[in-house]
Amino acid sequence: MLRAARRARLATSGEAMQRLDRRIKILRGKRNTAYDTNQTYLAGADRERVARKIRRHLRQLDPIVLKTPRWSQAPELLDDVLVDVAIGEPKVRCKLLSVSPMQGRSAADCWTYLVRAIMEFCDLTIEGPAGQAVSRHGFRSVMGNLLRRTIHGERSALLLHGVETMNVEALEDLVHVFSHHLKEAGEARKLTLLIAGSVAMPHLELPGAVYLRLPDYGREEAVEHMVEYLGHTPPGPVNRALELVGGVPALVDCLGEQAQTKGFGSSKEDHLKALTPMMEELRGAISIVSADQALAERLEDVARHETLPMEEMDMKLIRAGILRRCGGRFDQVTLRANVFLRLLNG
Repeated sequence: MLRAARRARLATSGEAMQRLDRRIKILRGKRNTAYDTNQTYLAGADRERVARKIRRHLRQLDPIVLKTPRWSQAPELLDDVLVDVAIGEPKVRCKLLSVSPMQGRSAADCWTYLVRAIMEFCDLTIEGPAGQAVSRHGFRSVMGNLLRRTIHGERSALLLHGVETMNVEALEDLVHVFSHHLKEAGEARKLTLLIAGSVAMPHLELPGAVYLRLPDYGREEAVEHMVEYLGHTPPGPVNRALELVGGVPALVDCLGEQAQTKGFGSSKEDHLKALTPMMEELRGAISIVSADQALAERLEDVARHETLPMEEMDMKLIRAGILRRCGGRFDQVTLRANVFLRLLNG
């Protein structure tokens, strides 16, 4: 029943069907022993562990603040999560909503956007237009009234992503009014929020929220994801490709998509060429480092030692998507992919 329901949803778009086809390929690849049969495929499934936490907390209607590094493909992961949560028990109705259209817009525009989002998702109406929230006080009053009425609806979760693009004042207002709703509704509440944004997202104080970071693919996960695109493939070329791109989701996807249309090369030069669709973005990130000798030396130092204790200057490299935080308390940094060092050294 679970598989049938999931297939029914996936059948609604061509992109979803491609994802289903890739899932079938990976199963065939494992059955045909494309890789070591003794390998525990998800032993290093760092990203899937976070996905499981998200699913669990959404089922409990816990608010979630999710930090999403550059090129982490957060919408794709959240899209898969909401399918599982909507089907399993206890069931939670979910919607994935990008706030990127609000980039550069005023606080008033963002207030109206958020009010309309809650109205449409929770099937609520208000007297007058959604744009009546033309002030901070007006938004908080209108949104507070809407949230109060959600206790009579279904168990639901609104998954907002790209919030780093939203007007900071509007984001603070949303967090404020939802925090008040959490205290007011208590156990009766039926709606929760997941707020996802890049490391540039301001720190949000949301009572009772679970704070998570979306990691890159672990080694086994990255191999599995490549097999979704390639099917039965000798492990050598795949391993060489992953040595270049690591577990950065967007880079792994770029290699896989190029391989489907142009074939999968065996050399690092082939794999570097396959990253052409993303090369402008990658070079843009590296330009930040190239312009600062101290950053360039720091990047080479981290690459040489694999991991180092985090320093203040590392935040520039983290925001650029070049380094990632690691360690038990995220107090260390490591290079996300060798392609960055290769581009730096030209």
